[in-house]
Amino acid sequence: MDGAGLAAAVSRITDGISRLISEHVALARIEFRDDARAFAFATARLAVFALLILVGYGFLCAAVAMALWSWIGSIGWALAVVALVNVLIGGPGVYLAIRRLTGREVLDETLVEVSRSAEVLAAASRPDGRERRLEA
Repeated sequence: MDGAGLAAAVSRITDGISRLISEHVALARIEFRDDARAFAFATARLAVFALLILVGYGFLCAAVAMALWSWIGSIGWALAVVALVNVLIGGPGVYLAIRRLTGREVLDETLVEVSRSAEVLAAASRPDGRERRLEA
């Protein structure tokens, strides 16, 4: 292979790698935008409904505390019982919600595509350093 042929081959390889990288970046942008939009909508829905539940839950706790007050005879102990029940039920619920959020993978399709491209590039080169032709 002469110098001009080698330069043309290097140019084609660099153009191909450049195009591959730009396509991966474009895929990552699209996927990140879609993931961010999904998280934003889920957060907005959660905020609206959580506010409604919080107000209703406050009234329910007040009603239970008043009922316990008449049964126990002390408002302090009635409030303590209601608080303890809330902590025992709410703690594991918060833990599970946080675990579920951390389990969501972001940019998972992009990572798969980058790994696939890396495997193809690794398979295309031989251990002796010579280039192997890729079939389309």
